[in-house]
Amino acid sequence: MSDSAPILKLYYRQNCHLCEDMWAHLQEIQKEHAFQIVTIDIAESAELERQHGTRIPVLETEEGRELCNYYLDERGLLDYLNSSLALSQTK
Repeated sequence: MSDSAPILKLYYRQNCHLCEDMWAHLQEIQKEHAFQIVTIDIAESAELERQHGTRIPVLETEEGRELCNYYLDERGLLDYLNSSLALSQTK
């Protein structure tokens, strides 16, 4: 995977079936598209617990833009990845 691959942040909680579903779906998409995933367990931070509560999983860009929550928005993710790729190729 390229060092310039986009980094996505997945906020999750242990034993969350929606989180597990999104993680599995992201791994499938990762087979075809280059991006990195940083997982962040919200239970490890009172601030993240307050911020996200039960509204997890949440997928964000490295810049903090929310792409989706609860369920993976595959179209939105692919649009983001394609735009990130286009930007990196113009540099």
